[in-house]
Amino acid sequence: MRMLKRIQLKGWKSIRDQSIDLNSVTAIVGANGSGKSNLLSLIRMFGEIFSSEPGMRSYVGVNGTADSLLQYGSRETKSIDVELTFETSTGELKYATRWIPTLNGGLIYEDERIEFVQRDTCESRIVTLGSGHPETNLVECAAGGDSIARDCLSLLRGCRVYHFNNMSPHSDVRFASNVEANRFLFSEANNLASMLYLYRRKYPTTYRQITTLMQRVMPGFERLILEPSKLNGTDIVLKWKQTSREYEFGPHQFPEGALRFVALSTLLMQPTEHFPILVGVDEPEIGLHPRALELFSDLVIAASVDTQVMLATQSSTLVDYFDPANILVADRIDGATEFKNLDVERLEMWIERYSLGELWERNYFGGGIDS
Repeated sequence: MRMLKRIQLKGWKSIRDQSIDLNSVTAIVGANGSGKSNLLSLIRMFGEIFSSEPGMRSYVGVNGTADSLLQYGSRETKSIDVELTFETSTGELKYATRWIPTLNGGLIYEDERIEFVQRDTCESRIVTLGSGHPETNLVECAAGGDSIARDCLSLLRGCRVYHFNNMSPHSDVRFASNVEANRFLFSEANNLASMLYLYRRKYPTTYRQITTLMQRVMPGFERLILEPSKLNGTDIVLKWKQTSREYEFGPHQFPEGALRFVALSTLLMQPTEHFPILVGVDEPEIGLHPRALELFSDLVIAASVDTQVMLATQSSTLVDYFDPANILVADRIDGATEFKNLDVERLEMWIERYSLGELWERNYFGGGIDS
């Protein structure tokens, strides 16, 4: 399986200078404001800037000026340096870039390059992509036929981050979506009904499994009702039905926690050929019952066979379902975020007496709030 093995990062938001090792499942834990979500936001940025045009200018424009991305602004931090190392079946592929601020608040590429190191021969090939450009040159290089650039672009486009935080009565997920919007699940699940309709039509086994999970999480739930609008045939909404009742509940009658669990299940149970390279989920635990969190953790472990999963969480209950090797701790030290993997050997004697979540709550390995 291809996966993001390491991130080396300088000057990004709260992250001053860090080298971060990742696993097939990485759960980032830390206090409020520690910088957990800032790491996921970097992954999200890469997924967006390589999948749209103009990617960089659009991302910076929507997310604020360069000052909001550079640690403590451009007066203190002069550049953002990133190196992503992907592990592939034949070797390591690295993408490295340096972004510097412009006078109008944007970012440009001062440096951009890729490197591939062959595993069996250790031979290295570097492709320099230039400097001074406002948008990536990787897309053009890949279109020109360079095989390393093409593979790298595929990996970067395959990094997707999801945040199903807004499941309120006014969230887009509760309104109609186009039935054909089913190439992939959108980052805020706006097209959830369209994806589930695709599953029901093309992947009935997966659809039945999602229905079974919903019956375990939501008392009285019988099934979803998914049919395109009879008026225009293109719109579809998420309706559902209770056991032994004829009444059809509309999408605005879905409990928020249950709707979030539907979105998470749809994301993590998608057919193998649909999975992106990396799936990131920010705060998946919001509004979920402890039993639903256990089921969610099972879905994460199962999905990690086909895709890499990154989570940012503040739930000690969810942490309990993972191994120490899956935990990445975020602490804010001297005004900057520092990440560390757990010392598994050091934890062995404590794991016999306490759960991983309890150790975190006691601030034994960091990522907590000082008393």
